[in-house]
Amino acid sequence: MSRRALGAVLAGITFALVLWLWPRGPKDPEGQIRALVGRVVAGAEARDVGPLDSAMADDFKGPEGASRQEVKQIVAFQVLRNQETVAIFNPSLEVKVNGPEYAEVEGTFVFARTKARSAAELQSGSVAAAYRIEAKLEKRGSQWQFVSATYAPVSWP
Repeated sequence: MSRRALGAVLAGITFALVLWLWPRGPKDPEGQIRALVGRVVAGAEARDVGPLDSAMADDFKGPEGASRQEVKQIVAFQVLRNQETVAIFNPSLEVKVNGPEYAEVEGTFVFARTKARSAAELQSGSVAAAYRIEAKLEKRGSQWQFVSATYAPVSWP
C-alpha cells in the first residue's frame, strides 16, 4: 500500500472517530427538554416558527382544544406583528420528567420589544406580553414533542 493510500485510510478513520465521539447535545431527558425549549425560543426570536412546528406532535392540543396550527398562529402574531426587535425571555422553567417517555414543563415566557439581553434589563413599556405556560411532552421515537399546553397571561415584572 502506498503512503498516499495509507494516509487517506488513516484520515478516513480519524474523521469517523471524530464524528462518532463528537458531543451531540444533552443525553439526559431534562437537558434534552431544556434544549428543545431553547431552540423554540431562539426560532421565535428569529421570527421562525419552524422549530415550534417540529417540536409539536401532530396530535397536539392547546388551550380549549386549540390545534397545532392555531398555536403557531398565536406565536407568529406575537413575533411578527411589527418590525421591532423581538426578545423572548424565560426567567423560570421547571422541568419534571415523569418517566422515560413523559415529562411536563412549566414556565414564564416574556415577549418584549427590546434589544435587552436578559429579563433583568427590561425597561418598563418594552414588555408586549407575558404568559405562564404549562405543557406536557412525550418522547416519540428519539425526540421529545409537545402534546398539550395551556397558557395564561401574567403581569411582568
